Amino acid sequence: MDSLVKLENIYVSYGVGKNQFLQASYNTSLEVNKGDMIAIIGESGCGKST
Repeated sequence: MDSLVKLENIYVSYGVGKNQFLQASYNTSLEVNKGDMIAIIGESGCGKST
């Protein structure tokens, strides 16, 4: 099936100090195909639209 969105092996980290990082996501993948429904949920102000 053809993917509309495909992300593979995504790593996200944030700087939390001098030479220090917080790893928020490790080796994460996402695939969205035609007809799929997805939802992004979370607390107010948690960065859903960022």
